[in-house]
Amino acid sequence: MKKLLLHHCCAPCSPKVVERLKKDHEITGFWFNPNIQPEQEYKSRKKSLEGYAGVAVIPLVVNEESGSQEWFDKIRGLSGDKRCEACYQIRLRKTAEQADILGCEFFSTTLLSSPYQKHEKVKRSGELAQAGSRARFLYIDFRDTYYEGKDIAYKSGSYMQKYCGCIFSIEEKKKRKNTD
Repeated sequence: MKKLLLHHCCAPCSPKVVERLKKDHEITGFWFNPNIQPEQEYKSRKKSLEGYAGVAVIPLVVNEESGSQEWFDKIRGLSGDKRCEACYQIRLRKTAEQADILGCEFFSTTLLSSPYQKHEKVKRSGELAQAGSRARFLYIDFRDTYYEGKDIAYKSGSYMQKYCGCIFSIEEKKKRKNTD
């Protein structure tokens, strides 16, 4: 089986993606999400994913080396889609680097399962991330698995977040709520 490093954005996006990928790959999970704010949200999501990884019986590498200040510095001055794309690139570059360290042939991300993410930008970010890596980006459109995976996560008691993760998405959600 080919080794694959799977970047996880959260537990709810993971079950069906892992199920599908396990058929052909030896999966190691990877947590690197310096975008998630505030700290309690970050801890809740990470803890939920650690619990899921134990149930799914996949090893999980947790990378917390890059704090949110570095992430803020890299996305400073960007807005909307450009900010999201920069965020995807930061996370997927780190995933490609970790895939090389672990000797994985492929890397991918559970971001590809969410209908709320900017799918084409995630795909492009993965393709760009593979440029300096021995590992290849495995693109699969997992959006058809999202609601079933989310239901599995909910029934298992996983933490269910209410926004993408970054402080900007919290503000955007508040604005949308106030205009409704």
